[in-house]
Amino acid sequence: MYLLLNNMPFIFNTVLLVGESTNPLLIAWTMSKYKKYEIFNKINKLTTYSYAFIRMFCLPIVSAGTCYSLYKQPNVSMTQKSIVTGLALIFNGGGIYWANNLLKGYWKWKRKQT
Repeated sequence: MYLLLNNMPFIFNTVLLVGESTNPLLIAWTMSKYKKYEIFNKINKLTTYSYAFIRMFCLPIVSAGTCYSLYKQPNVSMTQKSIVTGLALIFNGGGIYWANNLLKGYWKWKRKQT
């Protein structure tokens, strides 16, 4: 248990950093959308593809690497490993689902523009 708790700040900080790296883009996107700024068309494309890339590829790779390194630790019980892996799967599944819906919404919006 001690080893898992020792690694939790690293796991938390890594996932938080990668996951929250999309936050400034989402704030710019939201502001430009609701304020009807002309730059919305450019920000919309940048935000959509950046968010999808980070949530669908970067975050799952980082989480998988973290879980893999945790599984190599002999002092961490299988229950603790399973809990961390399960949480990673839930969070990554939610991020992928959200990114997929964002892409669908962007493509629908794009078709209306043309």
